[in-house]
Amino acid sequence: MQNEITRDERLKIIFEDYIEDGIIPQLTEDKYEENFRSFKKLKRNRLPYIYDINHFCKLSNSSPKQVKLYLKNKEVAYSTFPVPKKNGGIRKITAPYIKMKSIQRWILDNILYKMKVGDCVHGFVPKRSILTNASIHVNQELVLGIDLKDFFPRINFRSVFRIFRSAGYTKNIAWALADLCTYHWILPQGAPSSPMLANLVTAKLDNKLTEYCKKRGFQYSRYADDITISGSFRLPLFKRRIFKIIEICGFLINEEKTRLYSKGSRQKVTGLVVNDKISIGRKKKKNLRATVHNILKNGIENENRKNEPFFKEKIFGELGFAKMVDPDFANPLIDKLKCLNWEGFVQEMADSREGELSMRSLEKKYYYYPVDMNQTIESESDFLVAISSTLEELKHYVEDRRWIEPFWDDAREEEINGEKYTTKAIPKKEPKIQPTLHIFFERSLNPLGIHVLRETEEGIGKLDFKFLITIKKRIPVNVCVEFKLAHNEELEHGLMTQLPLYLKASPSKSGIFLVMWFKDENGKYFNKPVSRNKSQMIEYLEETVKKINKEEEFEIKSIFIDASKRPSASHT
Repeated sequence: MQNEITRDERLKIIFEDYIEDGIIPQLTEDKYEENFRSFKKLKRNRLPYIYDINHFCKLSNSSPKQVKLYLKNKEVAYSTFPVPKKNGGIRKITAPYIKMKSIQRWILDNILYKMKVGDCVHGFVPKRSILTNASIHVNQELVLGIDLKDFFPRINFRSVFRIFRSAGYTKNIAWALADLCTYHWILPQGAPSSPMLANLVTAKLDNKLTEYCKKRGFQYSRYADDITISGSFRLPLFKRRIFKIIEICGFLINEEKTRLYSKGSRQKVTGLVVNDKISIGRKKKKNLRATVHNILKNGIENENRKNEPFFKEKIFGELGFAKMVDPDFANPLIDKLKCLNWEGFVQEMADSREGELSMRSLEKKYYYYPVDMNQTIESESDFLVAISSTLEELKHYVEDRRWIEPFWDDAREEEINGEKYTTKAIPKKEPKIQPTLHIFFERSLNPLGIHVLRETEEGIGKLDFKFLITIKKRIPVNVCVEFKLAHNEELEHGLMTQLPLYLKASPSKSGIFLVMWFKDENGKYFNKPVSRNKSQMIEYLEETVKKINKEEEFEIKSIFIDASKRPSASHT
């Protein structure tokens, strides 16, 4: 009669089978026990066992060399860029590059999503949403909203390490996983793993507040950094104690965003109205009805008053959100818009859409800095300084940071009559570049109160750009901008004829002649209209501008930007 093997013995057989050949060396007794304990706990929690970094790389299909580089030098794995907040101010986003993002995504899908969070948590949890979050607080006498200040930065490396350790991972692996999910020892706002890690770290606060509220007959939920508590008119009596619990758990309260809604007001929870039922609110419904009505009546182009490149996506996105909450309201409006022919509008906006995407790409670069919102434009001198600074920034991004993709048509393969031909990369034409420049100027100058117009009809032809502002004593000032490619046959005509004509017809005599220079991938410059190299072209522009300014008493300034595939030496 054979003795039955114990559960631990059975697990040891599985454990030894589970470890792939070539992944780990012969284990010492201590290491064996540590890893076996880890294996048992992870198996119980249905999480993947990981022995070391090489093992992790095999499971996540990652390069060991790449992962080890990221662990040594986080700077090469992230891009930090600012994003304006809706209510003013700047939010710093630290976004991982593609390979780091893929690593974090594996951790999220295979580990973090398998770890339990409380029923009160609705943000960034599968099958939960702002809708499930709001549903808890419908038809309550009072609704209290609390915003946690600096939510992600308050969660440090040690808290993240403890999450992985408590899941069952060994110290070394828990440390490595925490290291891969943090940046400068805190959760990066922009990493796919950060929201779920934040949920897991905040479990202590959720448990305490859930228990506290349940005993007093209140409802509690949290969506990321947005806490909602609802219940009877007794709720304000416990507000101070609720705040104390939050602070004891290591979080700060954003006092400015704390709100208390009574039944007589619009009770809002994560953007939804919850007085009697969940709704997007009367005002939003009215605006959506009006927008759809105006599009049907006046046409798509006329209703797109702000000339938004992604106007179609914006409208359908807003209706899609409304459909999630109230399908009976949204579906008829969606059906009406689907009957329209959007093809012509989309084609017309294609260049602007491409320009918008190029600008969004630039805004995510670590070297991009948005305009200083504290600048004030009180005089024509301030106005000209702001424009000059914007043009210098553009020159810096293109020449020094090599932000040139928006200005080139990439090389591509085409098949003609069964044969493949390669088309070399060539500079885009001016009408294709202008939308990107327009969006860049708007992003930089609109916050300062400077209006940017494109292709304005001046009676003597269309001006490429015009910058306008009204300064003190309601005095309007403007700057005319003529844009040309260095290889454009119309360059000399634009500088010597077009721009002077615009300035003669303008109350302001300040002008910009913006020239973009290109060389191909072989370092050859384009030889139209005349065979000038870079230094000769700059010299020609400076001398011609100087001559025009002297003869006509204008204040024209030439701006030369080198957008070559390879940086051009000044002497070439």
